[in-house]
Amino acid sequence: MELKEYQNILINFKNYPTELGAYYDILSLTRELGVLSDKVLSTLQDPSYELTEKDKQKIGISIGDIMYWLVNMATDLGLHIEDDIVALNLRKLNLLKEREIHNNLLKNSQ
Repeated sequence: MELKEYQNILINFKNYPTELGAYYDILSLTRELGVLSDKVLSTLQDPSYELTEKDKQKIGISIGDIMYWLVNMATDLGLHIEDDIVALNLRKLNLLKEREIHNNLLKNSQ
C-alpha cells in the first residue's frame, strides 16, 4: 500500500473532535510511544531474554499505532506524508550524510 493511500484511508477512522486536531494527535502519539517504551523496556530488563515472534508482533502493532497518530497529525496540519514529510526527511538525511562525509574528509586530511 502506498503512503498516500494509507493517509486517505485513515481519514475514515478519525473519531475525535476536529477542532482538537494536532493537539489531540500529539497527546495520543505520546501515549502510544509510552506503550511501545514499556513493551521494549520489559524485554530489556532480563539480559538473557530473546524476543519472540509474539513480542515482535506486539511491537509491530505499537509501531502501527504510532504511525496512525503521526499520519493523522500530518493530515490535520495539511501535510502529505509522501510528498511533504517523507521527501523532506530524505532530503534532510542526505544533507546530514553529505555533511558527515565532508567532516570525515576534513578530519582525515589533517
